[in-house]
Amino acid sequence: MNWTNGQLHEIKYGRTRKSRKKQRLIWNVKTARIPVPYARIVHQFLLEDQHGKVDTGHESLRRWTYAQMMLDEFGRELDAFEGTEAQFRSKTLTPVLQRQLKGVPDYYAPFIRNAIAPHDAKPTISQVTSFYLGLDPLDSIHIPSYRRNLVYIRETKWHLAVLMGKVDVRSRKDFNRTVDNHTDLMDALKNSPPPCVPGGPPFNEAEVFTIVSELIEEFFEVELSCVVCEHCPFVIQLLTTSPDSLTFLRRL
Repeated sequence: MNWTNGQLHEIKYGRTRKSRKKQRLIWNVKTARIPVPYARIVHQFLLEDQHGKVDTGHESLRRWTYAQMMLDEFGRELDAFEGTEAQFRSKTLTPVLQRQLKGVPDYYAPFIRNAIAPHDAKPTISQVTSFYLGLDPLDSIHIPSYRRNLVYIRETKWHLAVLMGKVDVRSRKDFNRTVDNHTDLMDALKNSPPPCVPGGPPFNEAEVFTIVSELIEEFFEVELSCVVCEHCPFVIQLLTTSPDSLTFLRRL
């Protein structure tokens, strides 16, 4: 969640082919430079793919299949692209970024439909166009909104925890905890839609509990400092239910 406009990140991708004697597979690897937000999504999918190889749970396998399909499609898109690196815009990953920017989980179609057309039974072409093409998700001006709405995207929270070294990418227990925590959060927020203003309001109690239980409170140190200042009684409750957060809160 820290990049400048136009900043690129180098990745390697490719496909396998059989050797002449067809006894082994050989990787044909290519290099590409892509915008940093796309690289983050690619890395998230790579970790989901890695986790899916050791976790046979329903949600893990569902995300494993999805991640593999998205990575394959992105690779084909890179192969077909003609233009400069700075001009590249992904038809595969941009919709994912747009949903994350707006805090819309993509695991359930009604969530996406309601986000696009909250008061209509069926989204119009104009509403879909506005949702997916109205903003440039690569613009660094949206970083505060990405950070604020990250709490609503389970996969991104898990990815962040892995990057921070808080959970093991192979752990089924850690993965399932994020699934349970996210279900609880969505239940608590049924009547409270995600904030739509840049940056959004301070986290509420349910969101803070989720952040702490996901072990990613250090990432949100600045945002949580506002919550601590405004909700002292809530902090006492948080310490009672989650004593491990005491060291972190002392720093705030």
